[in-house]
Formats: sequence, structure tokens, C-alpha cells
Amino acid sequence: MAWLYIGWRALTEQPLSIPWDLVQQRFQQAFTPSEEVPKLALRGEDGLLGVDGELVAMGSHIAFSLKVEVERLRITQDQATVALRVHAATTKAVDGKAVPPLSTVVLSGALDLNRIGGILRGLPEMPPGVVYAHDNLIVVDLMHFPEAREQIGSFRNLVGAAVSVVSPTRVRFEEDAMLVPLKRFPLGWGHFVARLRSAWRAWRGELPALQNLRLPKP
Repeated sequence: MAWLYIGWRALTEQPLSIPWDLVQQRFQQAFTPSEEVPKLALRGEDGLLGVDGELVAMGSHIAFSLKVEVERLRITQDQATVALRVHAATTKAVDGKAVPPLSTVVLSGALDLNRIGGILRGLPEMPPGVVYAHDNLIVVDLMHFPEAREQIGSFRNLVGAAVSVVSPTRVRFEEDAMLVPLKRFPLGWGHFVARLRSAWRAWRGELPALQNLRLPKP
């Protein structure tokens, strides 16, 4: 068991590094250009995720650029929340001579993505998955999306046990990699011990059924 503990400590002392080429490959597979979002590109820069793209809405063609900081990442068997803070956001109209209403708002500076939280709070309804928004901070719970909820829910107990031992806490983006620091016992020793006791009770409860199981004779 000693070698397992040493390997576990070594794994968590350095952040998990995912090559940027792989990140770009997955993004290109997931993103499909459309009439509303004809362009979207990602880049890693000084720990932040750079996002550049274009948006077509309400007769306006808007180009935007911003940097996103993954300030906090919390994964449990019941939630998967990501706190995103927006920095250095810029927008500009690319409509040429035409100045549709939305372009006018952008040119006036009223649509300030550096206050994305305030913009979202002013909407009649918060976008799906957004559980908190204020100033330049938004918090998204991935469990509000059916696909993510189904995937995590399928391994709910396993996820709960795993994150009691080690869990990602944030994400950093560099030019050549996405870095995911891992924290040991993120919910504390008490939670880890409680999970062990729960797993032991569940295993003891299933033991009599396994002992009485009769396999068919060959």
C-alpha cells in the first residue's frame, strides 16, 4: 500500500496537465459554426482562457474578445459548479455602414461584458445552468444540463467516493496546456472517514446476499 500512497501524493503535488492540442481538438469537435455564432476560438494565456468570436443577432454582427478565469471548481455527487470570472472583455460592431439597434448599444458601451453578471441578472430569466451572477462573476452548475446530469448520475456513488479523496479545485490555461490542480481530501478528513464508513456498511449489507448466492452448476 505504501507505493500506492506515494504515487497518489506525487499525482496531487503537481497539477494535471492536458496538452493544448488535445483541448483544441475536443473543442473543434464540439463547436459547430452557425449563423448566430459563425466564429469562436480559444487560447490559453497567463492562466486565463481567451475566447474570441463573432455573434450575429437582431440584425447586428458583433465581434467580441474576453478572458475567462476559472476561479473555483467544486464537484460532488450532487453538484458540479464552476465559478467563472470575466476579464478584459471588448466588443465592437462589424456591420459596416449599417447601424442596427444592437450595434448601437455596443458602440455606446452599454453592453459591457466585463459586467456579465449584472447583464444576466437584468434578464427576465437566468440562462440555463447559471445559479449565481454578480458583476463579472457567474457560477454555472453543470448538473442543470441533462447530459451532464445523466453522465455524473450514472456514477453518483463513485464520484462521491472519489472526490472525498482528491478533487480538482480550479483550472489554469497556458499556451501549451490546460492545468488542473488537484486537492487532497477537499471536503476534509471528517467527510472522507464518513464516506469510508458508509461504503463499509453498504458492503456489509451486500455480503449476506453474496454468501447465499448460488451459481448454476456447469
